[in-house]
Amino acid sequence: MFDRFAFGYREPGWILSRIYPFEDFLCLPKKRALRRFRQAGGLGKVEKSSGQVRAGSGGGNWTGCANTRGILWTYVNCRIEPQKLKGHSYTAIQLERREYFVGRAFDADGTKKCGGRLADARNASCRKLAGMVFRELYNEVK
Repeated sequence: MFDRFAFGYREPGWILSRIYPFEDFLCLPKKRALRRFRQAGGLGKVEKSSGQVRAGSGGGNWTGCANTRGILWTYVNCRIEPQKLKGHSYTAIQLERREYFVGRAFDADGTKKCGGRLADARNASCRKLAGMVFRELYNEVK
């Protein structure tokens, strides 16, 4: 299943180390299982609020394994974001992720976003990637 995503050796290892045994996710409703899967992979968000609104504050803190989040972020940054991969071609799943990333990372006039807005696009792509991995695993196990 991981070959469809063209993962290297590290990505499946980190993902599997955080979600093993996968059967624990199967006893939950699918939406809740997806949320728990993302949290296990370091892509869950938990909002801690005192009720006060602060300008410029984000949508909460990341939960879960920072290493797994970093591996997925690196995958998006090195395998999805580049316009051309050196010596490789995109798989169908990578093309789908690339379209999603481009839709989030570029303005309407074609200029690439920068700073926090680009980081938001990468993070959204990582969350979407985690959702795709979950669905593939879920369908294979069920």
